[in-house]
This record gives sequence, C-alpha cells and structure tokens, in this order.
Amino acid sequence: MAKIPSTRRYLLLTGAALAVAALGWTPSVVAGDAASRRVDKAARLREKRLIRRVQTALNAAGHDAGPADGIWGPRTSAAVSAFQESKNLEQTGQLGPRTLDALLP
Repeated sequence: MAKIPSTRRYLLLTGAALAVAALGWTPSVVAGDAASRRVDKAARLREKRLIRRVQTALNAAGHDAGPADGIWGPRTSAAVSAFQESKNLEQTGQLGPRTLDALLP
C-alpha cells in the first residue's frame, strides 16, 4: 500500500498546477481573471524550480537529464525513465510520488 505522506509531499512539491495536470483534473478558473494569472505564474515558477531540482538530482545519480534549466524535455523524460528502471519503479518517464520519494529523499 502506498504511503499517504508520499502523495502529500508530491502535491506540496509540485504545486497546484502540476498536481492538477498529473491527476487529470480540470481547473475551473477563468483564464482571463487577473488573480488566476498571478496564481498561474506562481505555479509555473514552482514547477520550473521542481524540474530544476529533479534534473540536478538525476544528473548527480548518473542519469543524463541535460542542463538543469527547469525545462521538461526528452532528455529529462529519458533520464527519469532510466532512474525509474534503476530503482525498480514503473517506467513512465513522468514524476509521481514514488519517483519523487526515491529521487529527492
């Protein structure tokens, strides 16, 4: 059984925007609203910081994620898949609670 703290940590680390996308939820905010634009910008910044941390950790673990630029690309996805394989996790190439727990202790 998966540990609940992993899911909570995943949601806290990724911020609302990435968690919403990962869980397949559709946000109900109006895109033109000024407050939602500020929230979107903050969520993008949190997501970029998380991706940068993931890329740094993948590179340190010997998986070539490319430069730690905060941009999710094919090298980062391939490095996540290789990391998942090395830790006997399901190879999705995506960040999930178990991958984050193994990568960012």
